[in-house]
Amino acid sequence: MKRTWEFAVAGFFLFFILGVLAVAFLTLDDRNDLVTEHYYDAEIQYQQQIDRVDRTKALNEQPSIELVAEGVRIRFPKDFQRGDLTGTVHVYRPDDKRLDLMIPIGPDSANRQLIPIGLLQPGSWNVQVMWNGRSVGYYSEGKFLVGSTR
Repeated sequence: MKRTWEFAVAGFFLFFILGVLAVAFLTLDDRNDLVTEHYYDAEIQYQQQIDRVDRTKALNEQPSIELVAEGVRIRFPKDFQRGDLTGTVHVYRPDDKRLDLMIPIGPDSANRQLIPIGLLQPGSWNVQVMWNGRSVGYYSEGKFLVGSTR
């Protein structure tokens, strides 16, 4: 009498074990980048961020962040002098922190700053502008898609 059921059970367990090992090795290569490394510290300081956003909304002229052919153009309100503006522009990819950029604010005579498109790979980008004018903090942000993601 043949005992093929023993080989079927052994084959099933072997196939199951190989499947579990394959999934384990495939997930080892998966990256899970956080948007910020120290998010607990960032959460504690969030009230200051809310105050910056409220002050920005109260301005007569709102700053703008837009994608143009040359790159990302940031326009600051005309109420502020070019020399009064300090701060940083954080341009980041939510899916790959290795592509993030931190650029100091340096507007031209028309209170605009351009981040060249050559610095940005195709994909989804977020821009956070944290700036100071007349010793008061402000904040604005934008999201956009560069090129084709195919």
